[in-house]
Amino acid sequence: MTDRLEDDQFVAAVERYLESCGNLEDYATLTDVLVVTVRRGFDHEGGKSLTNILTPTDSAVPILLGMSRYAQLRFEKMVNDSFNNESESGGD
Repeated sequence: MTDRLEDDQFVAAVERYLESCGNLEDYATLTDVLVVTVRRGFDHEGGKSLTNILTPTDSAVPILLGMSRYAQLRFEKMVNDSFNNESESGGD
């Protein structure tokens, strides 16, 4: 587990990242952060991947579930759109 200072530093880094991408609104305060990471490789017991879920903000579980569901819907749309684009361009 991380301590509060590390969480605050991480959230500040997320804000800087969003700002550099142009995805940060001046009027809005970043209140919830959900990070899912996956590392792939083999450990001594033959494991293939390790997934971490980090919540460095004091987010309520319903908000986190909503954020993860929203991300799922966005990714599903990206996949569906890629299939539609392939069929429109003549791909199978």
